[in-house]
Amino acid sequence: MFRSHQIIFSSAFLLLSSLSLKAQETKTEVHRISADQAVSLALKQRTEVLNARLDLKNQESFNREITGQAYPQVNANFGVNRQFAIPVTVLPDFISPSVYTVLENEDVRDANGNPIRFSGDVNTFPAQFGVPWQAQLGLNVQQILF
Repeated sequence: MFRSHQIIFSSAFLLLSSLSLKAQETKTEVHRISADQAVSLALKQRTEVLNARLDLKNQESFNREITGQAYPQVNANFGVNRQFAIPVTVLPDFISPSVYTVLENEDVRDANGNPIRFSGDVNTFPAQFGVPWQAQLGLNVQQILF
């Protein structure tokens, strides 16, 4: 198979080279080459043609890459979190001392007629801040402007 391609290519090369030599034959001397020289020259030019085609494909791929970067870029993300145990924060009881101070200043009495007094003990109470389920959604759009 390779041999048949080689013969076709070399014969086409000889035909084309003879046409070009005759077109330039007016003042120059005609150069004749052997069949072996024509085959070696054809193989050399075949490699050059293949390399040129590869270079062309590389450039087309690079052009598509640059064109792809110029299109709008859209990124989206979505996430859901489940917090099984919401952390507990212990807060001091800052409301009771204020309330008891007002009650003492106003001389408020309980049901038995005794004045209400603050014992002086500052208690704490647990508080939970947060929710068990959290979800986030993000969308990012970028466009290169020329």
